Amino acid sequence: MERYLFCTDDGASDPFSPEDLFITHRTPEHLTEAQRQADLEIRRLQNRYKMPGILSFLQWLGFVVGMVIAAGIIRANVPLAQKYQNAPALFWICGGSLIVSGILFLLKKYLQHRRDNSEEALAGCKQAEDAEKAIRKYMSVPDDATKIKVLRFAYREGGDHPDFLCAALPVEMDLFRNNDGICLFDDTHVFTFPFEELAGIRVINQPIPIIDLNEPDCSGRDRLRVNGVIMEDGLPTGLRFYCALDIIRLGMTYSLPFPAYEMEAVQSLCGLTAPELPSVTDRGQEGLSVDRSQDGDKIQPLFYWKPPKEKVAFWFTRASDFEFRTKHPVLYVVFAILGIIALVLPIVLFLMIIRGIPGAVNSGWGLLGVVGGFIAGAGLFNIVAAWLHQYLGHKVTIICLLTGIVMMSVSYFLVR
Repeated sequence: MERYLFCTDDGASDPFSPEDLFITHRTPEHLTEAQRQADLEIRRLQNRYKMPGILSFLQWLGFVVGMVIAAGIIRANVPLAQKYQNAPALFWICGGSLIVSGILFLLKKYLQHRRDNSEEALAGCKQAEDAEKAIRKYMSVPDDATKIKVLRFAYREGGDHPDFLCAALPVEMDLFRNNDGICLFDDTHVFTFPFEELAGIRVINQPIPIIDLNEPDCSGRDRLRVNGVIMEDGLPTGLRFYCALDIIRLGMTYSLPFPAYEMEAVQSLCGLTAPELPSVTDRGQEGLSVDRSQDGDKIQPLFYWKPPKEKVAFWFTRASDFEFRTKHPVLYVVFAILGIIALVLPIVLFLMIIRGIPGAVNSGWGLLGVVGGFIAGAGLFNIVAAWLHQYLGHKVTIICLLTGIVMMSVSYFLVR
């Protein structure tokens, strides 16, 4: 039996985290508190110079409304003077919307510039840097420690290989060695794996989707592909295989999973023999699959009020889309169709309502209703996205629906 370090064993009967066995140093409370206070100061500063959400929405709305009306004006097959004479209000709404959007854009950039160049920002960054240096010094983490990605995922034991319940999340840690063994530092703890307990490095020839693989050298596609990284449209979305460093303690095998492209760094510090990687030269993009029989693959909507912040980088990526498509290929198509229907349904209904009003469809005020229908459709689309775990929150849904309904209502009464 083996356990994966830094991963969640969904089939385990106890809440025990196996990596806790290897903790040799913990960050003291006073250093942790100093770092937390530094982070809080930076967040307070960011919030102080952050443009209010309603203004950001107005910036986006003004740009969309202005561009849509401008496109309608350009498409009208009459002289410009006649266009203005027929619908002067459209010209003023278009110009006003674009001007407001431009002013808000400049305001946003101005606030960002003030934030990044203020004395408080420099002092906050210095405070955070000093807090991090103090922790690393206390934990005896060398400055030349190698940064590697460690894979974290939820799994269940299933024969020769684990059954993955979700995509893997690569987490960056510092890897170094001391007199006792190989050490990992995760910003709060140092985990030490004694040399005598290192059993070897092996390749696990099992594909797994990944989320948020932000490699600085992702442009080196050949290197990534040779090491088993699956690329879709230039973006890494999965691993054909991955590696694991095995540690044996008291008869139990604990495995540290990591991408194959980290093999050289791990092997050089451990002094172990590097295994041969499987060939990927004659393999296509297919083959990445996740067991679909597990409870963790149940399709359930994920609702919440506020837009996601710290997790947004994990959800709104092609990797997240790829994970759902891999697990549920048929339902993915169904949800894609439902999303398109939800997006265009308000526009279609609005056009059907005003179709019988003479000149309403070609009116500038009618165009306002079409834009409102698009915004309302975005709210409905957001609801469908909850089943893909890419929901933007109830607030976004409510704002889009109310704004769209108001715009369509105003348009309807003006074209009657």
